[in-house]
Formats: sequence, C-alpha cells, structure tokens
Amino acid sequence: MNAAKWLEHFEGNLASLTVDWEAPLALPDKLRTELGKSLAVFQLGETGDGVTLRRYARRTRDWPGFERYEEALDLFIQEENRHARDLARMVGRLGGELLQSQWTASVFK
Repeated sequence: MNAAKWLEHFEGNLASLTVDWEAPLALPDKLRTELGKSLAVFQLGETGDGVTLRRYARRTRDWPGFERYEEALDLFIQEENRHARDLARMVGRLGGELLQSQWTASVFK
C-alpha cells in the first residue's frame, strides 16, 4: 500500500472537478423520473461518515506504506460526501426526492 500515492490522488480530485449545474437536461420525463429514483438510492449510500473505516485505519498506523493512510482516508470520505451533495442536487434537478433510508444503503455503510 502506498498511502502517499492515494493522498496525492484525492488531493488532485479536490481541484479538478467542476459541474455546470445550469446545463440543460435533455431527458424525457419518464427517464427523468426513473433516473431521479435511482440516483436517490445511490446518493444515500454516499452519505456515510466513515466511522468504521476510520476505526480500522487506526490499526494501520505503524504498518509500512500506511503512514499517511488516515489522511488519504479522510480525503476519500470527503470526496464521497461531495458525491452525495452533487447527487442530491441532481436528484432535485430531476424532480426526485431524497431518501432517509433504504436497505441497500445499510450494506455500504
């Protein structure tokens, strides 16, 4: 494991992604509805706080190659949370509703 490489990867992602939220959506109504429902499920799965991942990461502090793993993991979780915010915005643009719970979300959290 090269945690420093992952840290560099996630730091690069912070600066590289922009979304044009004003771009028109050229989708038929039926597709908008179905896509909104699907993305709402995916969005919920991206909202985790990483408690379990962080607990396991603490065990790796002294492992070779894992010296910066916790830093990289923090950026990974921030990126996932950004995905959740972006997906929430897209669900809204599609006329969908965000979910508070769904069985598949518990699998990923």
